[in-house]
Amino acid sequence: MLLAVPLALLAYLSAQSRYFGRWLLPAYPALAMLAAAGLAQAASLVRSARWRTVALAGATALVLVQPLAADIRSAQVLGRDDTRQQARDWIERTYPPELRASVEPAVPGRWFRSNPDGALPSWLSRCPRRPGWSEAGWAYEGEGRSEVCVQYKPGLVTRPDGGVRASAYHLVLSPEVIDDYRLYGYCLVMTTGVVRERALETGDPGARAYYERLDRESDLVHRFSPYDDGAGPVPFSFDLSYNYYPPEYERPGPTVTIQRLRDCEQAFGPPILRVPRAREPVPFGVEPEQGPADEI
Repeated sequence: MLLAVPLALLAYLSAQSRYFGRWLLPAYPALAMLAAAGLAQAASLVRSARWRTVALAGATALVLVQPLAADIRSAQVLGRDDTRQQARDWIERTYPPELRASVEPAVPGRWFRSNPDGALPSWLSRCPRRPGWSEAGWAYEGEGRSEVCVQYKPGLVTRPDGGVRASAYHLVLSPEVIDDYRLYGYCLVMTTGVVRERALETGDPGARAYYERLDRESDLVHRFSPYDDGAGPVPFSFDLSYNYYPPEYERPGPTVTIQRLRDCEQAFGPPILRVPRAREPVPFGVEPEQGPADEI
């Protein structure tokens, strides 16, 4: 029974088109019980019943040292602010609301809101209702310290109308996107290591040319690193980017880099155009569906 569960799961996952290490989690209870059975079998080789108990307790403690230490360290890492939260806090301190910024698909939707935790921030208050409004508006200090009163609750960062998932992000990247940033005032560009490295791993030439031009035509404003001081970045691994098992991690989150394009006039307010949606890549071994060529 114990052998059948992990082997059957491994055989099933081996036949799939995609694989993530966390998908082996259902096998962990069986593997733990197999380890316990192995320790009991090894302890049974000791002839004395008294020393057999001591040997089993000692071997169990020795086996548990590494996972317990990893659990404690992981709990400490996960208890600290995520790098994406650090970046959001910095943007809130530095820029007025409704900032137009390009943010890669590595944050939840509420990240863009002015009150992601439900409580109103100190800089946001109500203002008198104006003709045509059904209720009071929202007031905040805008660009140039001018008082702004708007009908709807503003977002901290302008949320894109539409969007692209991380798995299809490389399909919409090209050097020409930098020109669109400048045209619509998206001068601040926030990239995340897990999205950037995943896009580059695809080998897509448009994605590589996009990042090369972005680095060439922008200045680094701020970088938020999840690693300990003096610890270098770990090699890219999609699973390790989310479970933070490597000891180099000091806090959760990817490396977040905020860059500002040169020769760009920063704008604020809702987006003018809808962000195009990209068709999801077809998994290996699956026949692509027939559809209009303009779905990308």
